[in-house]
Amino acid sequence: MENSRRFLKDNPELTEELERLIKAKLGVGVIAEAEVESAPKLKAVDGF
Repeated sequence: MENSRRFLKDNPELTEELERLIKAKLGVGVIAEAEVESAPKLKAVDGF
């Protein structure tokens, strides 16, 4: 475990790429383009 931790600290670019790929796979913090396109358009209404 300590070896992997050290490796990730020594390779920040790889760490960021792995984090991005994991989050994308899990759908965490990432909105898929298809979801954005299919989401209903909302408009602001005063007083509500």
